[in-house]
Formats: sequence, structure tokens, C-alpha cells
Amino acid sequence: MPLGDLPPTPGGPDDDVATAARRAVVVLARELNDLLAPMIGQLDAGVPADS
Repeated sequence: MPLGDLPPTPGGPDDDVATAARRAVVVLARELNDLLAPMIGQLDAGVPADS
């Protein structure tokens, strides 16, 4: 899973941790969606996994 879009780790308590955390969740959710959507579509269509 490419994670190049993740924000840099906050350097300290003065950094905007909440924004970085939200961005990280958005990136991870997008990547997981791209990875899992075809499998979920196959399950929804009733296509056997070994086909």
C-alpha cells in the first residue's frame, strides 16, 4: 500500500496534530477503499473467489 500521501509526523506539541491525523485517516481510508473495493464487488456479485 503506497503511503506517500501521508502527512509528515508532527514534530511537537505546537504542530497541528489534529489536521495531520485527519489527513492520515483520509489517505488510509482511500488506499483501503481502492484495495478492497474489487473484492467486495466480487462478493456482492456472487463470483467465487477461485474464478
